[in-house]
Amino acid sequence: MNSVIHQQGQSSGSPAPLSPRDAFIHLQNDAAILDIRPEYETDFRVFDVPNIFYLPYRSYRDQFHLIPKDIPLIVADSVGNKSMEVARYLVEQNYPQVFFLAGGMVAWDRDGLPLSKDKNYAMVGGCACRLKPKSTQTEGSSVAPKV
Repeated sequence: MNSVIHQQGQSSGSPAPLSPRDAFIHLQNDAAILDIRPEYETDFRVFDVPNIFYLPYRSYRDQFHLIPKDIPLIVADSVGNKSMEVARYLVEQNYPQVFFLAGGMVAWDRDGLPLSKDKNYAMVGGCACRLKPKSTQTEGSSVAPKV
């Protein structure tokens, strides 16, 4: 296991927050993003990283077992509101290396880290917590597969 990831693991039993830049470094060393955003949010803006799993927040307790335990996970949502909750749950389920992305996708995008956007799924709203699809189409994505 990479020493950078090993040194920042949760020694206290609770997941550690990572800045977007620190998360990006971990992702270069075999960590994976666990994207818990709803499908309509992942249709528009996607983390452009090699290792990513999609598990919407609404179903994480029922489907967490689909996510491998043998790699470090960085739980990410839109703005960082729900990722810590899911990360804690994974630690309780004996996932050994769990982190959460501070600031979520909004911070990742703000820091200019790799992502891809599908303009056909543009979002509108006054704040990140109230974003909704511009179009009414919410099923299926041309950008990335879902778990």
